[in-house]
Amino acid sequence: MSVRTWLHLNFEHFGFSSSNYAVATVDASNGLATGTGTGTAYISAYSGSVTSNSAILTVTSVPPPSSPTLTRLSPTFGRTGMNGDFKSLTIAGTGFGAGATVNFGSDVLIPSAITPTSITVTIPVAEFATVRTLSVSVTNPGTAAISQLAFYIINQGFVSLSFAVIRP
Repeated sequence: MSVRTWLHLNFEHFGFSSSNYAVATVDASNGLATGTGTGTAYISAYSGSVTSNSAILTVTSVPPPSSPTLTRLSPTFGRTGMNGDFKSLTIAGTGFGAGATVNFGSDVLIPSAITPTSITVTIPVAEFATVRTLSVSVTNPGTAAISQLAFYIINQGFVSLSFAVIRP
């Protein structure tokens, strides 16, 4: 028969410390360390004269999101008087992120689909009331739109040509 003895400690007073509060603070009630700046801090727990080994906490800054780059619109124009026939505008480029919005003239449009290289939006029918050129850009959260392309509202009709081969 073996006898096991367990040591039960009752820590009535305990605390946590950071070696660098400019880098990390520590919540005294639960020991949660929160980064407050960049660098390295050593986090320790203590009770009375007993101090734990330090845990190393390295805090780095996250680079700001990059601004998207636009390369192509599809289509590049629409016709005045369109009454719901215009389905969508696809914007090709790079750097499109979650939560990106499309600036279409003075309107801000919410995309129906976003990938890192493509965004699709539906343009409101009201935009096709007059002939004009509109600037199209994309903004990721926390960035400014730096790349833009032109979308043209035209009043000319479209011409469709068919060719037939006639053999003698």
